[in-house]
Amino acid sequence: MLRPPFLVNTAIVNGVIISSIVVTLFIMWFSLRKFEGYFSEKKLFLSFLAGIAMGFVVIIIEFLTSSASSIVIFLLFPLMEQLSKLMILNYRTFREKKDTPIYGLAVGLGFGSIFVPISTLVFFRGKVPELTFAAMSIIIGLALIFLHGATGSMIGYGIGYMGGERKWYYFFLSVIAVMPVRPITVIPTGTAYVASIVLVYGVIIYTYAVSKFLLLALPRRERRLKKSFN
Repeated sequence: MLRPPFLVNTAIVNGVIISSIVVTLFIMWFSLRKFEGYFSEKKLFLSFLAGIAMGFVVIIIEFLTSSASSIVIFLLFPLMEQLSKLMILNYRTFREKKDTPIYGLAVGLGFGSIFVPISTLVFFRGKVPELTFAAMSIIIGLALIFLHGATGSMIGYGIGYMGGERKWYYFFLSVIAVMPVRPITVIPTGTAYVASIVLVYGVIIYTYAVSKFLLLALPRRERRLKKSFN
């Protein structure tokens, strides 16, 4: 039986949020396990927290405007999400630094860890039963966590590379990367199949971003040694 908006079982919602953060931390550890010594753990943790805070703010804004037209949802929402990461990573402490893609990854993963479960609740409220909601949260959640981590790394690379001259190029590249997944939020039926495709897409984008942008953040002589981290 379907329930009105935001009356989904509280235990399910809390479980999804906690699980999302735990899984995201594991993904971050696994992705950076062979980059130890090339970043500040304190700065990485603060970047992750900044991503969580920004993700919470963005999802509130998106919820308040969720009844907007399809153009707003499909075009402006991705722009706002990536712009929020750009705002964090464009601080002076990240500019023109080779390790910025690493902190960009942390910002993106933090953003996704809180943004994903809440946004799933917002966009699937009243559309599917509780068990389906939980399943969609897991599948779509993983996909979007990977995508937000990847796009955070892209933006971080744009800011830290070549004096930040290409930050807008990588910003728009990140927007384009997440736009294909937007239709999933308005598909009430056949969602599991579509969500699985989105998950595969997210893993591919994440693998590409991490293997390219994080490696390029290292000194040239170290890159060949790290190519085996996948």
